[in-house]
Amino acid sequence: MTTPGRRPPKARPVLPTAVTAVAAVLTAVGAFLPWYAPDIAPPLTPNSVSGWDATFAAKLLVVAALAAALAAGVLLLDAVQRMALDATGVRALAVVSAVGMGVAAVLAVLRTARLPEPADLLSRQIGLYVALAAAAVGLAAALVQLMFAMQADDRGRAHGRRTRRR
Repeated sequence: MTTPGRRPPKARPVLPTAVTAVAAVLTAVGAFLPWYAPDIAPPLTPNSVSGWDATFAAKLLVVAALAAALAAGVLLLDAVQRMALDATGVRALAVVSAVGMGVAAVLAVLRTARLPEPADLLSRQIGLYVALAAAAVGLAAALVQLMFAMQADDRGRAHGRRTRRR
């Protein structure tokens, strides 16, 4: 409900938040898909190994991506007006989402650039590329989401509204 003379608060954009949430989930799923396959292997050896089984970096990638997905999910509930968050909460969740996707993107790039040992016997597989692409898209969307969260806070200060300090 708004008082006379005041406009209702502007809704937060849904698209960057939704893209961040979906990309974060896809990044986490990508860690369970095949990342590496041996080029030359004796018979009866598995053809590929998932990122989860291959490296500790993939486990960290899953944790970072799920943290970003959770934060983006809460922000999405706020954006579709199913939950009310104040500006500080929106900013904090936007930062968590951006940092989580940033960590996931760095880990995906690291594992794409540097294969685990014995690197000369391995080739990259689809799961690594899914995680890398989803992390890049998710990071871009999370940064746009963070930009909107910071602009909303700046607009509130420009109109004389102050945040409560304790």
